[in-house]
Amino acid sequence: MEKILGRFITLTLFCCAFYSSVTLAQSNKMVLQTNVHETYLVPESSDALSWVRVSPENLSMPRKLERKGAKGCGIFSFNINSDGYAKEIKTEALVSSFGLRRLAKEYIESWRWEPKPSGGIEETVLLRLDFCIAGATQEEVKAVCEYQATLPCSRKRG
Repeated sequence: MEKILGRFITLTLFCCAFYSSVTLAQSNKMVLQTNVHETYLVPESSDALSWVRVSPENLSMPRKLERKGAKGCGIFSFNINSDGYAKEIKTEALVSSFGLRRLAKEYIESWRWEPKPSGGIEETVLLRLDFCIAGATQEEVKAVCEYQATLPCSRKRG
């Protein structure tokens, strides 16, 4: 019995020491932040739409794609119908890592729109979405994403 108890105590101490060293090692790692940046191309801003997006307010990347380091951009066209839902979503351009086309379409399909007092007509939208992973803070990743949004969203073929 003493032998089993001794092994248990030794194993417990080893596990505690291992966990502490892993936690310490991980605390020295920088955790990169993510951001999804929207740029309206047609109309030229969300203010020019006759609709207001009511949900979701903010976009975020799923953990699965964050872990894979998925990043890139896409340009998507869609229609906001009279019920306030996005329909006929098409990918116009895409420069991405794994899974961003599907994620972008899921985002757009999930959006709900309410008409502005002077609006509510069916409307076509051309939207650019940039998915970014960078920086130690939200401010840093937003700055990177805003810069990325100024670059062309197309692959050069050579």
